[in-house]
Amino acid sequence: MEKSKDTILLDEFELSIVKDEMSNRNMMFNESKNEYTMEELNSIGIVRESYSIEELHQKDFDTQGIITSFDDVAKMAEEKLVVGAPFAKGVKKWQLPIDLIGFKIITTVFPPKTTVLPHVHSVLDENVKSGGFRMVVSGSITFNGKKYLPGDWFFIPNGIPYSFTTDENIETRENYWYGHRHREGAVRISSPKAVNE
Repeated sequence: MEKSKDTILLDEFELSIVKDEMSNRNMMFNESKNEYTMEELNSIGIVRESYSIEELHQKDFDTQGIITSFDDVAKMAEEKLVVGAPFAKGVKKWQLPIDLIGFKIITTVFPPKTTVLPHVHSVLDENVKSGGFRMVVSGSITFNGKKYLPGDWFFIPNGIPYSFTTDENIETRENYWYGHRHREGAVRISSPKAVNE
């Protein structure tokens, strides 16, 4: 849960991600620290993937009842529920103010001619299926030699490297169902890695 506007109180599993990433970078991990700013996390290659139901409530999102794209909370989410997009420039990416068990729904808006650089998301637990389900809403995405148009979709499990490009002429919008999980629950942060293709 978030303690203030730009700090995040990490659970034990999330702290293990921070510890591993700091170890990979030969940095000293402080065993007594469990609260980090997103700036601190970003500096060691960690990005925010989602917000928990508790964080939605702390940010004054009412998650009960019907919620639509026409509601004020949908516009508010664009500013208050921003998630990381470290492998593409100029992208807007935010979580919808909805909490589903296992997956968070993210909207991503790509400028024309965006290239999402090759990268991979970690598998947290071999026994739990995690990854990203992407559905094109407008524009197009070219992935693995195929052009995906509005209504087309693809799923990439965590642990499989990927890259794609978006429509050359117009902005592309997708809805992205993302699950980053281990046996005990969802994780709000990750340390995606660049890969050479």
